[in-house]
Amino acid sequence: MAASSGSEYFEIDMEGDMFQRQGSWGMDAPEAREDERELMWASVERLPSVRRQHFAVVQRDSQSSFSQAQSLPFEVVDVRRLDRAARERVLNKAFATTNQDNYNLLSGIKSRFDRLLQPNRPTLTILDNVSGVIKPGRMTLLLGPPGSGKTTLLLALAGKLDSNLKKCGEVTYNGCPLNKFVVQRTSAYISQIDKHIGELTVRETLDFAARCQGASNNWAECLKDLAKLEREKNIRPSPEIDAFMKVASVKGRKANLATDYTLKVLGLDVCSDTMVGSDMVRGVSGGQKKRVTTGEMIVGPRKTLFMDEISTGLDSSTTFQIVKCMLNFVHQMEATVLVSLLQPAPETFELFDDLILLSEGHIIYQGPIEKSLEFFQTIGFTIPSRKGVADFLQEVIFDSVPFMY
Repeated sequence: MAASSGSEYFEIDMEGDMFQRQGSWGMDAPEAREDERELMWASVERLPSVRRQHFAVVQRDSQSSFSQAQSLPFEVVDVRRLDRAARERVLNKAFATTNQDNYNLLSGIKSRFDRLLQPNRPTLTILDNVSGVIKPGRMTLLLGPPGSGKTTLLLALAGKLDSNLKKCGEVTYNGCPLNKFVVQRTSAYISQIDKHIGELTVRETLDFAARCQGASNNWAECLKDLAKLEREKNIRPSPEIDAFMKVASVKGRKANLATDYTLKVLGLDVCSDTMVGSDMVRGVSGGQKKRVTTGEMIVGPRKTLFMDEISTGLDSSTTFQIVKCMLNFVHQMEATVLVSLLQPAPETFELFDDLILLSEGHIIYQGPIEKSLEFFQTIGFTIPSRKGVADFLQEVIFDSVPFMY
């Protein structure tokens, strides 16, 4: 059986009707050629969706001969029945050039997508005219409803913002812009998405993170300078603290004391030898996996942390314990920590020093947490009795809720 070129005729049966147009069309009449193509394209569009993808309107080859409507410049072909010569003809017409240059073809494909996608793509402003200062030695809470821009703000401060986003303004660390130093060695962003190697245990995961971040090297450098100053001033350190710092500074060990410290602080010591797990491997619980994500970042030497929704999957008591440990780290080591929480418990809320309220990309309030209620009282919003402060502040910045207060 001979192969079909798919173009012996250009008749399409559409619910009993036949599209067949005969007549003499001059090849030098552009308008007539365009009208003929539009008629054929309309006939294809009238087909059911399942059949429509199998028919195409192509320009007739000047060298070919056909039994019907030979003078017509265009034809409708069944793409499933094209032979090799017909496929090459379609390719040559799409290339639209005699050279081996695919620019016209790729440009046409991109243009087809752009006509549909780009005009309907809205411009969304995620953060609008945001400015402020996050001070070291103070624990800062970032509150806001979903979609307010909390994650984008944390990523921008950590220097991990998507390069495809249009942005203006500047982020500085102690007055130094991000392009003047390696911000990844100074700060850490703790994501709300848990990504781990499921076959590693919890301890192995944190040990690997500690070695990648140089936790032992940091302790060794600090201990070397500290011991020199203590000898000069004839100061004897506490034996327990000296032993801890010396053990943590040991390099080249598979296990590190910084890992043990992080496991104990996050309450992961009970599952340290359990695999983290994945979709295919059974492992620790969701709350424990969330704490592993936090531990991977705080096990290193970084003193600037941006923590995004670390309470997801955790009970209020575990969240309180983690925030309390981070508070001690901030106050004692003069660290800078910005924590995003969705709905903190009252006892957790009271641990923070400063507050940033974010709504629809705008900062509504930034300042000491104890003065937040006073600020809203001055603009007419008073907290009801037996209402949590965190819940009140988040409800006030909703568009549909402030009338209640």
